[in-house]
Amino acid sequence: MLETLKLSENFYQQYLNPIAITVEKYLLNEIDIQQELKSMYVKAVTGGMRFRPILQYLGYLVAQGETPEILTPYAASLEILHKASLIHDDLIDQDTHRRGEVSFYSCFGPEAAIAMGDYLVALSLKVLFHAQPPREYWQRFISMHESLCEGEILEVCCLGQEIDIFAAQKISQGKTASLIQFSLSSGAILAGAPPKIQTALDKYGLKLGMVFQTINDLNNLTGLDKLVKGAALTDLKKRRSSVPLAMLDQKIKATEGQSLWAKLDTLEDQESLSFISSLQKSARDGELQKKVAEFCRKEMQAARNSLLELPPSKVRNILASVSEEIFSSWFWRPEKGRENSAI
Repeated sequence: MLETLKLSENFYQQYLNPIAITVEKYLLNEIDIQQELKSMYVKAVTGGMRFRPILQYLGYLVAQGETPEILTPYAASLEILHKASLIHDDLIDQDTHRRGEVSFYSCFGPEAAIAMGDYLVALSLKVLFHAQPPREYWQRFISMHESLCEGEILEVCCLGQEIDIFAAQKISQGKTASLIQFSLSSGAILAGAPPKIQTALDKYGLKLGMVFQTINDLNNLTGLDKLVKGAALTDLKKRRSSVPLAMLDQKIKATEGQSLWAKLDTLEDQESLSFISSLQKSARDGELQKKVAEFCRKEMQAARNSLLELPPSKVRNILASVSEEIFSSWFWRPEKGRENSAI
């Protein structure tokens, strides 16, 4: 474990940080943007650790790709699409902050956020078109984008409805895991890897994305999100579906015979405050935290098992360390403290 994490750090400094910087430069210098839109575009694409481009790079390397310099426009296209989804997501969720900074819609207004999100999707497709990807890449890219949008729509449509853990997982798989999944397997596609390698990376990425989103959702309940989004408990207040809330709903139904939303509707102000306080404690270090941790452990084990289908290599160890980092520490602390995180 320690050896793998050390390897991850060394590998990141030598290989991954340079690709993140390369993608950053491409986004800011190589894409033609009208001068009137430049400041909004820079705001839209700045920030983050370029996690998805890095995963694509790892997918390419683990599939024994030999010319990683070809990845830059593909990686930039992925990052632009990701930023588009974040702008729309923040607007839908009314999150005033993103990574501790004022969100795009808070800076420029909801109308500009809608337009810029659409514009970034167009730019992502333009960059990808000029890169001339193989047909399989186009097909998988379109399918991934469809899944991402479906996840967002399902989340909106499920607001205030009865929480079902399978529905919550479907939402997470679409709006978050689909892009992480594609980031990995698309690298293998560009490396010309056989279907077996692509499938293994698909399985790994799907589980990685599920853990990524589930821990994020737990942090929303603990109050940690206030440091990075400007508000806490937004999932609870807006009655969204998430895996942690589905777990809580199951418990309340089993012990009290009513749903979480029904319980909240019956509580007086003081009772509601007391309930929310107990919920936050449970999410931080109590029963809910333990249930979420166990769920994530199972997902992580499935992810690790999928890596065993890949040939042993240094890069496979790096992928294993990425999953361990996400589970063990990354999302368990404020995002402002993650500047030195590996990914």
